[in-house]
Amino acid sequence: MRLAVSQRRLRDGRCEVLLAGLSLLLLLPLVVHLIAKRAHSSRTWALTGLSFGLVISPASLGLYALYGLPHYVGLMLGILGLMSWLIHGVPGFEIITALGLRDAGTVVNDQEHVMIEVINGLFWGIIYGTLGRFLDFVQS
Repeated sequence: MRLAVSQRRLRDGRCEVLLAGLSLLLLLPLVVHLIAKRAHSSRTWALTGLSFGLVISPASLGLYALYGLPHYVGLMLGILGLMSWLIHGVPGFEIITALGLRDAGTVVNDQEHVMIEVINGLFWGIIYGTLGRFLDFVQS
């Protein structure tokens, strides 16, 4: 049953769009690293960490969405995405709940999910950017 659903999704073209978007998300930190290495060599890791932090939560959720791919490839990518999203998805949820932007006893809707991902991007961008700045300081 699961294989038939996965093959149907592949035929619909949704999986290709998901893979293309996920690839672009994951390539962003690499592109930023290459540009920063040439333009701002003293801040290479800070900018790379910032860009990585901005995309890690949505990229983790995208990897988790690949769980439906056939065979073990989808299973492994899905498990990797789930483990990463369980770590990177929590701060945004807790922050918007603490700020009262959502009801604590309800299921997250689409609008709240967008707010969660924006907060996650800001939170992890600061965390990974700070770690990158520390690496830049150690290297200089």
